[in-house]
Amino acid sequence: MRRVVSSLLLLPLLGGCAALQATQAAPTWTGPPVEIPRSGAGHYFAPSPALQFLVDPYPAPEDTSWLGADVGTSIRVQDDRYIWIFGDTLLGGVSDECPGNDIYCDRVVDHGDGEIGMIRNTAGVTVRGDDGSFRRIVKYWPKTGGDPSDTFPSGTDGEFLWPLAGVRAGTPVLIAANRNTLTSGLAPVGNTLVRIANPDDEAGEWIITRHEIPNFRPFDGPAPSLVWTMAIIHLGRHVYLFGELGSGFDAHTVLARVDDDDVAANDWKPMPEYLMRDASGHLRWTREFDVTRLHRIRGLPGTSETTVMYDPELGWYSYQLPPLSFEVHLYTAPDIEGPWRDSGVVYRLPPPWSTEQNKDCPDTAFTCSEYIAYAVKAHPELAPAGGRVLTYNVNLGSGSLRGAELAAERVLGFYVPQVIVGPDGAPGAAN
Repeated sequence: MRRVVSSLLLLPLLGGCAALQATQAAPTWTGPPVEIPRSGAGHYFAPSPALQFLVDPYPAPEDTSWLGADVGTSIRVQDDRYIWIFGDTLLGGVSDECPGNDIYCDRVVDHGDGEIGMIRNTAGVTVRGDDGSFRRIVKYWPKTGGDPSDTFPSGTDGEFLWPLAGVRAGTPVLIAANRNTLTSGLAPVGNTLVRIANPDDEAGEWIITRHEIPNFRPFDGPAPSLVWTMAIIHLGRHVYLFGELGSGFDAHTVLARVDDDDVAANDWKPMPEYLMRDASGHLRWTREFDVTRLHRIRGLPGTSETTVMYDPELGWYSYQLPPLSFEVHLYTAPDIEGPWRDSGVVYRLPPPWSTEQNKDCPDTAFTCSEYIAYAVKAHPELAPAGGRVLTYNVNLGSGSLRGAELAAERVLGFYVPQVIVGPDGAPGAAN
């Protein structure tokens, strides 16, 4: 199974449900507390060992350990409990008896009898302790016939789900996911809202259903393509879906929304409203879909996945890694509909991600970087006062699944969501 990353798609390389199993205990952090970095030239993010500890792999007391995954979206269920969702997940063995200050080492992907070294998605739960800090994320996945299997099954033979973003909408949790197949590779064949009807219950008791998002347009169909899974938020009485119209450098952000009063219905079929421009150029929400009239949000680039948040002082904001870039930009807007503006670079990915070159780069390749970076996600629950917390993911720029597994076994931090912390202002703001 070979997957080469396209400069147009820019999606991650790694991509009847049994009861979910809690496979790991939760060690506690004993190092320095979280600190917010500051600079006289502006505000910048930096790695946070204390917060990275919450996400990093650690050995399961028995059976298989979680070695790394992409996505890394957190979803508030209660003030002291958050669900995390992950995409393609590596499983195997790992040690926490490591040289120096490394939290984990000796990752080994375990294939066992077949392709069980990687499953398509997993979940996690973190809770806030009595001291106010969050505990290490406990990862969950089901077993079917004794083997690890996807937390969120596709329900269709030959397909799997890549969950990308999630939000609580009243009682249920909604997760925006791409439907993919082995033959489609990085290109989705559809979009689905996965609904957890009872997210307050233990993961093994979740009632999970799938609800197709209409007006998806595939990458290999008539242009422009349209994917509705880049971000999802709950605002007022609606759940907003941020879509990517087109791909790569030509992508634009568009908006749809569903009424959260409808989400809990057992027979729910999403019927979104779309933000359109009418014949006179005015914006309006309508269920009458016309791809040519979708409002292209000015200043907010289209991307395969991100988060969009609101802050009373900063307004609307989103952090993104532009295509084939290693610099995290902050985008801000007074209104969700735009216009948005690029408020500057808040973080540049360190070596080896931003410096290592691919020694086997083909002549036609757009870039020769060994790695790609993607999926910047915000985690306000983890942020100290006056700070913000983000994660991003790193994968191989091109190559095979086995190549990515070998990189995970060789390179610390590869394919584990990387946690950074920074102040809540924009670059250049006064300290």
